[in-house]
Amino acid sequence: MTHPEITLSAPQASMTLSANERNLFLGGQGIGKTHLMAFISSSLVMIAPKAIGLVAANTYGQLSESTLFRIFQVWKEYFGWDEYSQSNPGGFYIVDKEPPEHFHSHGYKFKTNKNKIFFANGAVVMLASLDNYKAIDGREICWALLDETKDTKMEAVKDVILARVRQKELVVSAKKIKDREPMPFLENKKRNHDHKDFVNPVYIFTSPSKEPWLSEMFDLHSYKNEIEATIFSETDYFCKRDNDKNRSIVIASTYHNQKNLPANYIKNRKADLSQDRIDMLVYGSPFGKIGSEYYANFNRDKHVTNVEFMEDHPFHITFDFNVNPYMTLVISQLLEENGRWKLNVIDEYCLIAPENSIGGVCRAFLNDWEHLCYSGVFYYGDASGKNSLPLEDIKNYFEEVENVLSPVLSHDSRRLLRANPRHKSIGNKTLGRRDFMNKFLNGKFGVDLQINERCKKTILDFEHIREDANGAKLKKKELINGVSCERYGHASDALDSVVTYLWGDWNRE
Repeated sequence: MTHPEITLSAPQASMTLSANERNLFLGGQGIGKTHLMAFISSSLVMIAPKAIGLVAANTYGQLSESTLFRIFQVWKEYFGWDEYSQSNPGGFYIVDKEPPEHFHSHGYKFKTNKNKIFFANGAVVMLASLDNYKAIDGREICWALLDETKDTKMEAVKDVILARVRQKELVVSAKKIKDREPMPFLENKKRNHDHKDFVNPVYIFTSPSKEPWLSEMFDLHSYKNEIEATIFSETDYFCKRDNDKNRSIVIASTYHNQKNLPANYIKNRKADLSQDRIDMLVYGSPFGKIGSEYYANFNRDKHVTNVEFMEDHPFHITFDFNVNPYMTLVISQLLEENGRWKLNVIDEYCLIAPENSIGGVCRAFLNDWEHLCYSGVFYYGDASGKNSLPLEDIKNYFEEVENVLSPVLSHDSRRLLRANPRHKSIGNKTLGRRDFMNKFLNGKFGVDLQINERCKKTILDFEHIREDANGAKLKKKELINGVSCERYGHASDALDSVVTYLWGDWNRE
């Protein structure tokens, strides 16, 4: 029986040419991510049967009903791979069960056959749900395919998956790379010795989201201009192979798989979605807005630039007093230019243990900037820093700020509100903190915000902190370095204190 030759779109084919270990295939809905997963997984199963692979999705429901359902369809249609059973003795693979005797022995000892696919050539592919990612720990694998990783916790990928892909069963084929053959790998036949070219490819397939860790992992913002110059097209797409950093990126719109979709699929999606959602879910843009951003008017192109320290201008420093995941101090300067004010954020200190203390960030500031403080220092911060502390040596956080920074402070350095502004407006003619900050970001108060591009935590806050049901900042607890804490909201809270004090009408001390 003959089978049709599998066809890949140009973006899909580009992904198969990668010999790098970190691979991101990001696209609009319907781009054909699972079709590509089926091709890559079948290729790796045949290239290196001794290699243990992993196919994972966010839940077992998604894994079985979506990811594997489509993979099994493609395996059958293009490769003739059926599941083995007594009524189908010619099947090439079996799921969750002991392989039949005529299957080539895989040579491994497993406690259970559950969540594994066994192949007739001896290959094994493990299955996993990333909402229970700790269950993957303890098993070495060679390669991994992760589906819809936009919904996956960062720890599942960085702390577990990437730590487990270390089995030495694949090597890079220089000849395949030269000849531009797909899946440029070979079986490592020298598995008893170290091999300088052994490789552990991880493929991440996802539609865009606002979870920043994936953008950070592949440094997508450094390619922003190139990405936006290519993806908003029915024919072009973004492809970047950074061999020095061992990563490959392909981003493409749904149009590249249009022939395999219902006739009006893209037209209907565009009619159903806002423009920001169209940018993300049709064109694959990793920079779109999802509609629940707290700082809806923040725009990286407008608000992030290469601002530097200005002599003869005082420092405006501000604090957020969370200890985990870091203690925060943000530095800005205020200057007038062409009739408008500019608030320039020039640096940030987000210090982790053991320096995650008020003393730690203040000393870091003095080490770097004390010799330039001749024009003055004003300090701001969360009003909760005035709360009494159960300590003998200091009454509250701001007293410690004043003690450590005494060499550079004056009698008028303290600039604090009596209480933190509420996020939502209360009563007639009042402006809530969120609305106020978004008007500020739009330049409504005669001032423009500029953030130095090195202030990464501040930028991530403004881009990714979301609004909760009550109009406040949605601060989700996560386990970071073994501590349950809020990943985002600290640097932006600190900067809110400066802006609301200087341009708001809230009660000052």
